[in-house]
Amino acid sequence: MNGSGGRSPARFLLAVIDAGGTVPPALSLAAELVNRGHQVRVLADPTIEKSAQSAGCAFSAWHEAPHFNSRSRQP
Repeated sequence: MNGSGGRSPARFLLAVIDAGGTVPPALSLAAELVNRGHQVRVLADPTIEKSAQSAGCAFSAWHEAPHFNSRSRQP
């Protein structure tokens, strides 16, 4: 069994913005979905890539949205 209650695995896209603590809960959810046998892709700033992959997710960076290349404090 795949951990999804006998249902077929689903595919999820999580769009995440790195602002004010939003990333840890989103990646926690993503990791749980992966653990249950689902496919998860995270769409976010490039700073999130390693964390998303560590959670077992595929990753895509925003192409058109403003994004940050560093986690240092923004002006």
